[in-house]
Amino acid sequence: GIDTHGGDHITVTGNVVEDCRSGIVMTAYAATVGEQAAPNYCTVTGNTVRRNSATIPDVDVSRGILFTGANTDSVMGQSNTVIGNTVEGYGNTAAPTSATGALEIQYQDSITVNDNVIVDAGRVGVLIQSCDNFDVSNNSIRNIRGTSAAQAVGVFTFTGQPSAAETITVNGRVYIFDTDITIGVDLETTLTNAETVLNASTDGRVLMATYTSDA
Repeated sequence: GIDTHGGDHITVTGNVVEDCRSGIVMTAYAATVGEQAAPNYCTVTGNTVRRNSATIPDVDVSRGILFTGANTDSVMGQSNTVIGNTVEGYGNTAAPTSATGALEIQYQDSITVNDNVIVDAGRVGVLIQSCDNFDVSNNSIRNIRGTSAAQAVGVFTFTGQPSAAETITVNGRVYIFDTDITIGVDLETTLTNAETVLNASTDGRVLMATYTSDA
């Protein structure tokens, strides 16, 4: 969909890429020995990369977003960022040793991978290979297709209406009643309000689950 080779201070932002074998590729320039350049100080942010499994067979699916240096420790990408992107349907379901990641990072030094949403990945959501000083945090990964792992389930139980300033905590994110969640005329309405707020969250710690209320 979008492909760069080498380059400094490149920004790829706000694009929608659909049904391409690879979505966004930030890779190295390596024409001949002695002529190598990795992408440095580049940013991939706010993009949506998706593919339809009925359009592209699993065996042909590559990475949704790929950041890579020149396959050598001496020419690594420097200080790149991958923030706030959505990747749907990428990565294959091959065995772990040959799987491609929906979001894949190779030969990078000081790369930041934050606040991305990865849905319906193959076997690996985020694959990190031969990198130094990386920060991978606050990403949401849902529905890995190449595994049969069980889904986590949790329950909040209310014995009555919460009071203003009381809180609930979802995976480290604190919600305050009557500040973040409106207290309704009855418990049923309050829980419906909570369901709406939680399901609308863009916080990677919260949106990895879905929420239903039962008054």
